[in-house]
Amino acid sequence: VLNGREEVLLDRAGSVSAALTLYGVPGGWDLAADGITLAGELLLSCADMPLLGEHNALNLCGALAGLQTLGVAAPELGAALRDFSPLPHRLQTVADADGVLWVNDSISTTPESTIAALASFPDRAIVLIAGGQDRGQDHRELARVLAGTGASVIGVPTTGPRLIEAARAAGVPPD
Repeated sequence: VLNGREEVLLDRAGSVSAALTLYGVPGGWDLAADGITLAGELLLSCADMPLLGEHNALNLCGALAGLQTLGVAAPELGAALRDFSPLPHRLQTVADADGVLWVNDSISTTPESTIAALASFPDRAIVLIAGGQDRGQDHRELARVLAGTGASVIGVPTTGPRLIEAARAAGVPPD
């Protein structure tokens, strides 16, 4: 089972001899503007998705493609997801007051997961509070994304100062 939207994965899969099931592509489990589809048929609307973000919807497509590969019939998605509870700290709304949406996504521990989380709020002003244990990660791409969204950044120890430095270098203005 492979995400058909990831060129790097598709390139590497060329050397695999086993049959592959792709998701994220027309004809398979995919995302459309209105929700998750199978071969173009809408099976779950965006409003009924239990998690925010395209990355989470693609993860669901991957799980469904995995079931399909194993010969397991896809469940009726609305009913199957009705009682789903996401992990704590994953895009968890803390409050929505006075035009400010407070979201706890402290489970995002890499720049890549933070970028995916930020993309879940395309129409909102963002103040990112980030930092934590320094694992020597490169924050340049995250900083570039932050600059492109007009986000503000508050850094907390220990990596916060490095993230702020990268954000400033990418064009995020000081507050």
